[in-house]
Amino acid sequence: MAGVGLEGVFGCRTYDDFQKISSELQPGVSAVVIGGGVLGLEVASAMIKSKVHVTVLEYAPRLLPKQLSSTASVVLEKMIKNSAGNSIDILCGATVVAIEGAAGKVSAVVLADGRRIPCSVVIVAMGVVPDTRLAQNAGLNVGPRGIVIDSSCRCCGYDEIFACGDCAAFDNFNPGLFAVAQQQGQIVGNNMTGGCAEFTVGDVPVRLPAFGIKMLSIGEIIETDAVESLPEDNAFFRGIYFKDGKCCGAVLLGDLNGQNNIAEMVKNKTEKTVALKEGGLL
Repeated sequence: MAGVGLEGVFGCRTYDDFQKISSELQPGVSAVVIGGGVLGLEVASAMIKSKVHVTVLEYAPRLLPKQLSSTASVVLEKMIKNSAGNSIDILCGATVVAIEGAAGKVSAVVLADGRRIPCSVVIVAMGVVPDTRLAQNAGLNVGPRGIVIDSSCRCCGYDEIFACGDCAAFDNFNPGLFAVAQQQGQIVGNNMTGGCAEFTVGDVPVRLPAFGIKMLSIGEIIETDAVESLPEDNAFFRGIYFKDGKCCGAVLLGDLNGQNNIAEMVKNKTEKTVALKEGGLL
C-alpha cells in the first residue's frame, strides 16, 4: 500500500509499536485505525482515552463478521458509539487505496470511493488473509477461508500432510486468533507423533476488551438457524446458533450472565430445545 512508510504510520504487533504510538497521542489529534477487528477496536478504545478522535476503517460490510451475526454487529456498533460519543467514526465497507503525506509525514488516508480522511496518525490493525498459493499449487483442498483440514488438522484427503493456524480452516472456521493457532499446533504435534487429538470449534471464545463493552462470541455463528434476543433499548443482545439441530455457537453482548453454561452447551453440541431453555431464550 502506498504511504505505509510515512512518519506517523504504525503497526501494532510489538511493545515497541505501542510505545511509538503512545508518543504520538496528544489531545485533539486525529487518528485512523485501518481494521475493525478485535485488535483494531481495542486500539481505538485505548486511543480515545487520550482524547484522540479516531476513525475506524473496516473492509468488511460490518464489524466482526466472523464473530458476530448481522444483528449483533449493528448492536455492537451502537454500543461503541454510545460509549465513545463524538470521539469515534466507524466506516464499514471501506477499502483503503493509499496513505498520503506531506514532507514525509502522514496527512490523510484515501479510500477507493475517493474520500480522504485527514489524520496525523495511522494504525494498521488489519487481520490476516491466508496465502494459500503453495497449497493450491500442491493440489491440496483450499476453501474460501484457507486450507481445508479435518478435526485432526490433517489436510483433507492427505493423511500425512497437516496444516494449522491462520492458513487453515476447519469446517469453514478460521478466526485468525493466536489461541486457535496455538491449540491447533499442539494437536498437529501430538498427531504427528502417533496421537489422536482433535480440534473442536466450541473451545475458542472471543472477547472484546474495549469501550467497556462485555462481549463473548464462541463457536460458529450460523445465521440460517438462529434464535436472537434484543430488547428495545438495545441494552444487551443474546444469540444462540444451531447446526443440524445442535448448538454450535453463541453471542452475548452487554450481559454475560450464564456465559459458562452457554460455552459448555456449544462445546457439548446441546440439543436445540434444551439449549434455548438453558440459555434463557425459551
